[in-house]
Amino acid sequence: MRPLALLLLLSSTALSSDILPYIGDLVYRWAEVEQPKTKRSISLGLADKIEKIRIKEYKTENYTISEAAQLISLLSRFPDPHQIGISMIVKDDNKTKLPQNITLSMENASVEAILKRVCEISGYTYKVEEYAVFLLPLK
Repeated sequence: MRPLALLLLLSSTALSSDILPYIGDLVYRWAEVEQPKTKRSISLGLADKIEKIRIKEYKTENYTISEAAQLISLLSRFPDPHQIGISMIVKDDNKTKLPQNITLSMENASVEAILKRVCEISGYTYKVEEYAVFLLPLK
């Protein structure tokens, strides 16, 4: 139960007004313990996932960068213990005239290795952010 919901539940019951300040203090201390992850720890967690998640078989034939990224995202869900996978966002300013025919076959490779190879072929680079991996064209 969330701290605010607990406080509302307890304050709505017939408790003595002497005890309510103590309950509020208890809920406040409980909320202090539930600290959200910092941006740095979240992005390190995603970078860790990229290194550790291995994809059994990755095959593309004449894929665009968006299709290749979507396949990585989809295939990363299965080996992920939380079944979330890795979100990929392709940033393209439509001014790039890079080859979009990614043909690649890799087996038992980490997401990081696949990303590096896809970026090599397509002329993109990747950047790990808080909740997703961004694929950006090289300039």
